[in-house]
Amino acid sequence: MQQYETESHVTFSIKGQKVYSAIDESYGSPTYEKLIRRHYPTTEQVILTDALAEYRKAMMQENTTFSELLEVNEMLFCLLESGNYRVSLKKIFPTYGETHVFSQFSTEKFLKASVDLYYEWLDNDSVYMDSCVRFMLPTQGKELIAEKTLEDYRKKPFLGRGVVLGYIGFLGCLLDGHHKATVAYERQQALECLVIEKLEQKKVIEPITPEKLVEEVFFNGRTAQLPTVEDYCYIRYLMEERTITTHKKMLLLCEQVIKEQVVLQEGQLDCLFLYCQVFTERELPRLYQLTKKYQYKDIRYSYFEKLSSVGNSEQIDEIMLDYLIYDEYDNLAVTKICDEYFERVL
Repeated sequence: MQQYETESHVTFSIKGQKVYSAIDESYGSPTYEKLIRRHYPTTEQVILTDALAEYRKAMMQENTTFSELLEVNEMLFCLLESGNYRVSLKKIFPTYGETHVFSQFSTEKFLKASVDLYYEWLDNDSVYMDSCVRFMLPTQGKELIAEKTLEDYRKKPFLGRGVVLGYIGFLGCLLDGHHKATVAYERQQALECLVIEKLEQKKVIEPITPEKLVEEVFFNGRTAQLPTVEDYCYIRYLMEERTITTHKKMLLLCEQVIKEQVVLQEGQLDCLFLYCQVFTERELPRLYQLTKKYQYKDIRYSYFEKLSSVGNSEQIDEIMLDYLIYDEYDNLAVTKICDEYFERVL
């Protein structure tokens, strides 16, 4: 993202070639297939044709495994610059986009990406943080959308998958799957997409303000545990509530909570669990005794979900076993987390 004084200019590029610009609509992706063919000119055409056929087949079949999806997208991965990436399957909502690609076939419907909707989903108890609403921007122009292809997709109960490259906030760049996304837009539903996000390794510097916390990434060496933008917003909520601006003060708050010198509300305690998971894993086990005293099952679930993700140790083993004995299977969701933990580490 290039930041100017009065606006944010979102651009995406591959191998230095711009494929999308949020304010210059003359830039558009030449479609996924043409992009691959353009960057593999020396590869035999029959090999490219077979590889792209396997790609289309895998992306359309509902029972395709995640490993198979990674395999058929290998040629795309090779075009990305060196670095750490997180690849995941997510439900992404098509929005109107700069060129109004999706909405041109559904004038009576309107689905626009908005900050309000983003935070509405954050507050929805039934939606976990990693499932927060996300949107895609189209990279192809209207002239590349074929009505016949749309008609074919309209007959399909499962639309297949798209490919989304990069994320800034809650907006991603749709690299492939514009026909699928258009039909998903008509149905007012999300499209399953293979999402490729580059992870930047940065160092957290103290003191740190809540605003800076949103921008910085604390990289602890396990890419699967990198916090999302939703995580940062959640942590920032606690820091603002407690007027905290440094990690030192956050650690002091943690110590005060453990010693029961400070009592947090349910939502604030959940934020503290998340903070410890991201920035100071060693504090998480110390919070276990506190969770026993809270009557909220959601608090215990949140705690054990985060505890099980930080790896295994004798201390964590003891906590998991103690909980199974203490809980007496009263909270089946937490019991499941403990059982799965032991299945994984034993």
